[in-house]
Amino acid sequence: MPDYVDLVNWPRRDTYEFFRHFDKPYFNVCVQLDVTRLVAVCRQEKISSFLAYHYLALRAANDVEEFHFRLRADKVLIHPVIHGGSTLLLPNETFSFVYF
Repeated sequence: MPDYVDLVNWPRRDTYEFFRHFDKPYFNVCVQLDVTRLVAVCRQEKISSFLAYHYLALRAANDVEEFHFRLRADKVLIHPVIHGGSTLLLPNETFSFVYF
């Protein structure tokens, strides 16, 4: 059974009420991130820095409770785990979408 936020008692209810009728009530975060040490470790261990980055990003995302929330039919669904995906360039120069 899905778990939902108790909207009646939720401290963020006013913010939810304000944004829930927007066409796209979502946001993105863009940052500059120094991955020099990560790339060095990946090269030393002969592992993909692409996969290491995605693994660490998903671990971080799963540590933030609010990243688990999704809007579903005027409710806020809480996912137990956040999964991620990315585009992947294929050898024939087309691309595919992969999930982690």
